[in-house]
Amino acid sequence: LLKEHASKVVVVDGRAAGLGSSHADRARLLRSADAEGDATWSRRNAESLAAFEGIEAQAGRRFFTRCGALIVGPNEWVARAKGAAERAGAGGSLAEVSNVAERWPFLAPVEGCRAALFDGNAGYIEPLAMIEAFHAAASAGEPSSGALEVVPGVAAKVAAGEVELESGVRLTADHVVVCGGPLSRSLLAGSGGEAAQLLGGKGALRVSRRTVALLEVSEGTAAGMLAAMPTIKYAYNLPAAGGEGASGGEQSRVESGSVYILPPVRYPERGGRLFVKLGGGPNDFFKADELESREAVDTWLDSEGDAASAASLERVLRLLMPTVPFLGEAESKACVTTLAPSGDVEVAHAPGGGLSAVSACQGKGAGPADAIGREVARALTLRAKGKTADRGSDR
Repeated sequence: LLKEHASKVVVVDGRAAGLGSSHADRARLLRSADAEGDATWSRRNAESLAAFEGIEAQAGRRFFTRCGALIVGPNEWVARAKGAAERAGAGGSLAEVSNVAERWPFLAPVEGCRAALFDGNAGYIEPLAMIEAFHAAASAGEPSSGALEVVPGVAAKVAAGEVELESGVRLTADHVVVCGGPLSRSLLAGSGGEAAQLLGGKGALRVSRRTVALLEVSEGTAAGMLAAMPTIKYAYNLPAAGGEGASGGEQSRVESGSVYILPPVRYPERGGRLFVKLGGGPNDFFKADELESREAVDTWLDSEGDAASAASLERVLRLLMPTVPFLGEAESKACVTTLAPSGDVEVAHAPGGGLSAVSACQGKGAGPADAIGREVARALTLRAKGKTADRGSDR
């Protein structure tokens, strides 16, 4: 927004005020080949990957680790992901892998799911460090002191041009943008008026409970056999298109039969230990009524996720990486994703102006947050000028 010539931007940071979130993790992967074969997401991913080096330099802090990304599974699925990257103009860094087990001896994908593609430019971000870097880079890039202000707090109500915090503080602006992930629905519903209508009727925005499994490895294993481990998207049991598991759209179909995996990452909050992280499996959607208040989402994020889901993820990982000496049983944590029928980010505007909401990360919005942010800023700027952005999800 500052690059679109906003004179000042105030960020209300709920996480800094203790609000639970699913982005408070140490690693989120990013690659140009989209698992659902969507060229728009491939473009966003590629644009963000290309921007990271400059953002890190301007901010003076790192948040991205380039370890490469491997996508492995049935031939048609891998080919579709490659096609999405190529249509987005991001296929130059992709290379087909003829023998996964030969290049990465610790991997043993099941028969029929051994087609593979490697992206050498990809890797993973540390989300909270990335947010701090975005803020630092924005401040460094603006000559006017105070152009960006970060306010720790939790929004209680929003309206056109106004935000009321739980502390009672009121903030005013020309335009308010709500991007609260799974908590957007409850915030907008509780605000009444035009705000309550921004995300459509109940069920228009779906929120899924997700569970992340963490399997510990030793320092020696991380520095030895897993030293060259890339991020991985592994499809091992995809349902047929239109069959069971596809009721939530293509994202749900792919998620139900695949997992994402991160290489060993250190978790200071878990005693500084190293973990291989993975997630995936069928979506488990909240009921629409549960999203009208914060309680259900807050309770879920405070939990360790679903034990059965964590156990299922652990089995998949141990079968894929049978020679890796994991330490003990898997630990777990809760996560959430927000989905819309369009399969894309949704930007909704109050008819009277002064208020917009951004939602529906589709389970993959953390990594390309830079590109999404620039898209949304441009859409808001064009709308302020009486024009419409060239993106189907802007309404």
